[in-house]
Amino acid sequence: MCGTEGTANIIKKNSIKCKKVNKVSGGSPHIVDILNAKKIALVINTGGGKRAYRVQDSTSLRRATLINKVPYCTNMSTAYACLEGIKSLKSKKMDVKAIQNIFH
Repeated sequence: MCGTEGTANIIKKNSIKCKKVNKVSGGSPHIVDILNAKKIALVINTGGGKRAYRVQDSTSLRRATLINKVPYCTNMSTAYACLEGIKSLKSKKMDVKAIQNIFH
């Protein structure tokens, strides 16, 4: 797990290992570099203000997740739903059914 400074500090205070990474505006190596290196599987970015550098950071991050096909959550309720889905996929067998067979 990794996070930018504020996020990483909160995660560490809760006794979870978390590597601190730079925001894009903080210089390389930054979060987009790590995404482009294929070392991140899920991004949770809840935003952080309307200052120009923050908007640019969010835009760069969003673009990198799309290019690298990494799931991107923009709020905690979406992140929770995503994590619950991942947990469910790991613990249950998934079946595929034609929608026509369900609603006939």
